[in-house]
Amino acid sequence: MAARRLPSPTRSSGVSLSPGARGSPDIFQYTMLMKSEGKMSQWINVLKLFEHMLSRQIRADSMCCHTVLRSFRPWQLALSFHRSTSRRMIHPDVFSCNATLELQKSQWQRSLEVLQQMNPTRLLPDIISYTCASNAVGSANTWPQVLNLLVAMELATIPLDVVHYTAAFNSTMPWCLLLHLLEKMFDAEVKPDVINYNSVLHACEEASQWRLCLHFLQDMCNLEVAPDVITYTV
Repeated sequence: MAARRLPSPTRSSGVSLSPGARGSPDIFQYTMLMKSEGKMSQWINVLKLFEHMLSRQIRADSMCCHTVLRSFRPWQLALSFHRSTSRRMIHPDVFSCNATLELQKSQWQRSLEVLQQMNPTRLLPDIISYTCASNAVGSANTWPQVLNLLVAMELATIPLDVVHYTAAFNSTMPWCLLLHLLEKMFDAEVKPDVINYNSVLHACEEASQWRLCLHFLQDMCNLEVAPDVITYTV
C-alpha cells in the first residue's frame, strides 16, 4: 500500500508563494498562507511553512509567530513552539503570549510558566494575560496561586473585575479568606454576583457558620443580587 502523503500547503489552501519584490516570497506571503492553513486546522502545514520560511533566512516577526500559535489545538505544541521561539532569539509579543495562554486553559502550571517568562523579556502582561492565567489556576482549585495572581494584578495596576474574582471564588478557598476577598471586591467597587455569593454561602455552610449564611442572604437582597437554585440548596 502506498504511503499516505500530506497535501501540499500551497495547493490545499489555494494560496501560492509567488516571488516578492526581491524574487522570493516575503514574510507577508508566508504569514497569509499560514493563516489560510490554520483556518483549515492544518497545523502541520503551518509548521512546515514556518520552518521553510526560516530556512530561507526570513526572520519571523511577532505577527507570524502569533499566526502559528493560533493554528494549534494541542496545548503541548503551543508551549513547545513558544519555548523554541525564545531559543531562536525570536521574541514573542504580548499577543503571541496570550495566544499561548489561551491554549493552556487546563494546564495551570504551564500558564504560570508562560506568564513568568514574559517579565524577563520586558513584556508586560495585560489584562487578557492575567485573565487566562486566573481561569486556568482557578479551575485547578489552587487558591494560593489565584491570590498571587490577584496581588500581581494589583501591583501592575491592572483593574480587576468580577471575572478575576470569580476565578478565586471557584478555587475552594477557606471561608475566612473568601470573606476577605469579598470585602476587597467592595473596596474595589466591584459588585459580587450570584456565583460569588454562592461560593461564600457554601464555604460558610461547610464551616457551620449559619449566622453568616443568613447575613449574606440578606446582603444579596440589599444589593439586588437575585438568588438561583444553587443558593437555596446550600
